[in-house]
Order: sequence, then structure tokens, then C-alpha cells
Amino acid sequence: MNRMRPLLATLCLLLAAACATHGRQVDYLITEPVIIVPKTLPAKPSPPEERDFDELFRLANEHFDDGDYDRAEQYYRDILTYNPVYLFTPFCYYNLGLIALKKKDFDTAQRNFKAAYLTTGRTEDKLDALNLYLHALGRLGRWEELLDVADSALKSDLTGDRIPAEPLREILLRRAEATAMTGKPAEARTTAQYVIYEIRRERSPDDLLFIPELAMAYFVMGRSAVAEFGSFPFDNNGDVLLRKCTLIQEAQRWFLKTIQNGIIYWTNASAYELAALYRALFDEMAQYPVPAELTEEERPVYECELWGKTAGLLKKARRTLTGSIESARRIHERNEFIDGSLKLLVEINASYETKENFCRSRGLIDEKTSP
Repeated sequence: MNRMRPLLATLCLLLAAACATHGRQVDYLITEPVIIVPKTLPAKPSPPEERDFDELFRLANEHFDDGDYDRAEQYYRDILTYNPVYLFTPFCYYNLGLIALKKKDFDTAQRNFKAAYLTTGRTEDKLDALNLYLHALGRLGRWEELLDVADSALKSDLTGDRIPAEPLREILLRRAEATAMTGKPAEARTTAQYVIYEIRRERSPDDLLFIPELAMAYFVMGRSAVAEFGSFPFDNNGDVLLRKCTLIQEAQRWFLKTIQNGIIYWTNASAYELAALYRALFDEMAQYPVPAELTEEERPVYECELWGKTAGLLKKARRTLTGSIESARRIHERNEFIDGSLKLLVEINASYETKENFCRSRGLIDEKTSP
């Protein structure tokens, strides 16, 4: 049994540092004359060329503003079907993209934002559509495509226009996140640090809260650490474990900065990513093969002692997720990261319960010091 101690001690020291029914038939006797009243047929829809598309567009916007998205979507699609060269076609595409975002249908969203981006002429509207197009591609994990679209826009489509700082920074940060997720975290950090520097240079220290671009830059810094964490496996090597724990600390630092900035969407995004990172390290350690030299009797003891030292990662993940979910609930916020957090929380609780029951059933949990 003593030969397990050096293995566990190494892991524990490094980890501590881191982180109709049928009715009866009845015969009826007809005693009165039958009078057939002709039905009133519904009016035929007017031919497309006779429709008032301005009125359709007004009705679509009215339903959109009232939150009746299905009816609004129907009117916008009617306009695009029967009059694709209508003056406000780009705005039909744009609002259809927003409706798809609310439904978390990111593929439909990216197609509509792409159409809005390609058909609108005003730079401000073009930038709005582009950023939401990139956002939807990011949520789909289509990072290479995102990079191509962003680079094309920056090099050609928007050449000659003076892009305002805020939308430009958003484009750069979305591109940076994609860069991190395609294997270049250092390049992503360089872009994010540039945006952070520029925003801090422009503002006083007490005016750095509730700034979406700053929260996003902090988030990208955290995401770059997440990407690097996942780029190499845990192989029971002390140096590798230390490196992974260092990356968790780095990600934690930036995600906490994101949360402190006060933008609920990025708060929820950061909490989800951080909890997923804790869970990832726990899984990597728990799934690593038990040392071959241990006997059948020693193996469960080893697993449960390791569980006792690593269960804190799942606890931290649970606290992070529940805090984020509660913050969103208080202000009636619901986004894709809350959906992901709820799902991850269920998975973490199941993992925790399974491992705890395994060790308890073998009498290997001290109830007073249970993780």
C-alpha cells in the first residue's frame, strides 16, 4: 500500500497548487327539411404584384417589437419571396438573423446575417451585420470560415471606409478567438492585449466597467488559455500537470476579469468556460490508467484517494455554474451559455454522485472528510 503514496503525493501537491372510446349506435329520424347554407369562402391572397410591401414591412417590425417572432418571420419571408429587390430587403435579412439568434438557430442566423452584410450599402449597417455573422459562425465552431470572412472584410470589403473603433475591435476580437481555437493562442493574446491597452489608454481607471469590447477582450485572453490547455494531453508527468494547472490559473484570472466587467452575456460565457476547464482537468486525471503495478485490492483505494484530492475541481465547477445561472435568472437573461451551463451542471452532478457512491460502497470514504 505504501508504494501508492509517492504517486498520489506528486499529483496532490501539484493539484493543490492549481487550482375515444366508441359510443353506441343511434338511429335518427329526419323530420325537418335539410337546408344547406353555402359556406363563405376565404378571400384569396392578393397577387404578389398587388401587395403593399411597405405595409408588410411595418407589420413585420411591429410583431418583431412585440416579441411575436413567428409572425414577424412570416412577413419578412413573404417580402423576400415576392419582392427580393424591395428597398428594405437587407433589414428583413438582418431581423431574420436576430430572430434565429433568439431561437439559438445559429446556422439560420449566419445565413441571414451574411445576406444582410452582402446586400446592405451603409457602412454602419454592414458592420453590424458582419459582427453578428462572425458571432454566429463562432457559436457554430466554424473557426476557419470565420477567419476567412473577417480577413476578407478587413482587406477588401471595408477598404476605404474609416471603421469606428468599437466595431473594428469587435471584428478583431472575434478573429482573435478563432485564431486561438485554430492553434495560435499566442497570436490571439497579442490582439486581445492590444484592444485592452487601447481601451485603458482612452479611459480613466474608474470608467472601465460595462464595456462590451473590454469584457470580450478579457474573455479572449481566457479562451486562449483554454485552447492551449486542450492542445496537449495529461500523461501523469509532473511537469505536464504543472503546466495544465498554470493554464487553469491563467484562464481563471482573465475570466474573473471578464465577470467583474459586468456584462451578463460575457459573465455567463466566462463561467461556463471556467467550469468546463475544471471539469476537463478532473476528467483527464480520473481517466488516466491506474498504475499497472497495483494489485486488484489496491486499485480502488488508489482511485478513491485520488477522488478525494480532485473532487474539489468538480465543487469549484458547480459553484461557478450555479452563481452564473442565478445571476442570469435574477435579470431574466437566457442565452446559449446558460443552456450549456445547465447541461454541464447535470453532467457534473452525475459524475460526482457516481464516484462518491463507488467509494462509499467500498468503505473508502471517511464521512467526516468526504469530498
